[in-house]
Amino acid sequence: MTVRVFHVPSHLAYVAKLADEGFTPVPAPSGGPLRVAGLLALSSWDWFDVLHLHTVELASGDELRALAKRARREGKRFVATVHDLQPNIESDVVEFGAKLDLVLDRAEAAATLTEAAHRQLAARGLLGPCEVVPHGTALPLDVLGSISGQPGYGLAAFGALRPNRDLIGLVDAWQLLPEGARPPLRILLRDVTDEDERRDAATLAALRKAAARHEDLALDVQRGFVDAVELVAWLRRSHVLVLPYRCVTHSGQLEVARDVGLGVLAPDVLTLRDQLGPDQVPAWPVTWVPSETVGDAESFAALLLAASSQRSVSEEYLRTFREFRVAEHQSIVDAHAKLYKAALRETV
Repeated sequence: MTVRVFHVPSHLAYVAKLADEGFTPVPAPSGGPLRVAGLLALSSWDWFDVLHLHTVELASGDELRALAKRARREGKRFVATVHDLQPNIESDVVEFGAKLDLVLDRAEAAATLTEAAHRQLAARGLLGPCEVVPHGTALPLDVLGSISGQPGYGLAAFGALRPNRDLIGLVDAWQLLPEGARPPLRILLRDVTDEDERRDAATLAALRKAAARHEDLALDVQRGFVDAVELVAWLRRSHVLVLPYRCVTHSGQLEVARDVGLGVLAPDVLTLRDQLGPDQVPAWPVTWVPSETVGDAESFAALLLAASSQRSVSEEYLRTFREFRVAEHQSIVDAHAKLYKAALRETV
């Protein structure tokens, strides 16, 4: 029997790779994306066996409580992956912590990305089995295998508009660099909604004004997500990916940078360092910065300049790393099998 797993929120692209002989992700009946509220509104849950929650954000405490209660009532097993130990979308840290505790208490099995995060979850009184499951490759291996040649030159930053991602701080610091030594900066905003346009109108206006003023600052605003091939092409025009987070515990962008062959500038957080993985993986070129530096334009500017001097990753290095990614993927699949086995209390 193949265990049917529904991942929520269901717009996450990377869950498609979480499949094996014994389990497979299934789409919502409508075929469209579902968040917790939409899942609760459905009259039937007969189309899946395991409910796999990937974030406590994007749902209220009451919704998460109802989700766990209904899963138990209908005999659906409840698994959670804790990607973030603090909020990066919502602003209420206390509510986020309460929701995280609620989910960890109700889930039959849980996972996180790093050993460091696992220790922090255990300190919260985590009940039940918990696996450390790294993110793994962020993009399809066949897409990565097509990459050749050296990347371009410059700094890049991309992602959705989120409170913890300080793009204005990045631009302010970049503008302080002397023109002769200033690397090009490219920013890609993806999945920008009408709500984002209203809520973040000041941020968007400031970014557009800066892009209009500087020829070496490119701003690309996309209404939807960017597919893997397009994202790789966009990233490879630069050689360093900047993660301008004010606060963060994990980031899939670390995985993207490593897959595509870019150096990284990232906040110096234990769980981020731990996310870089096993000792057998060669050290990746990362410039670590204190999180508070992102808001200090002069200090951040100096670190941007230092990061831009990093050498590109060689093609040979990338080939070695992709070989590791293939082996790592099997370990990730095996870890999910253990999660679902623990949740179902039977052989997957």
